[in-house]
Amino acid sequence: MGGACEAPANAAVVGTAASGVALFSRGNINLAVAAPVALGSGAMLGARILAAVSVKRLRVLFVMVLFGLAVQMTLAAFGIHSKGVPA
Repeated sequence: MGGACEAPANAAVVGTAASGVALFSRGNINLAVAAPVALGSGAMLGARILAAVSVKRLRVLFVMVLFGLAVQMTLAAFGIHSKGVPA
């Protein structure tokens, strides 16, 4: 019974790994971002933060991050980048 249930999961892992290798070889994956995520550190850190911080504080933090990204995207749309040098 266990072998039959594990086959689809193993196929998904193999397919995901193959896709990851293909995308990485084309330069479509930023290794500095993908490595911690692949190792699960992002999930573990997020779970610990969620247990320690109130929902209200997380909501405020999320709004601040979104606002910062919105400002950055707006400035980039006008050709102004974070270092002040036009692209």
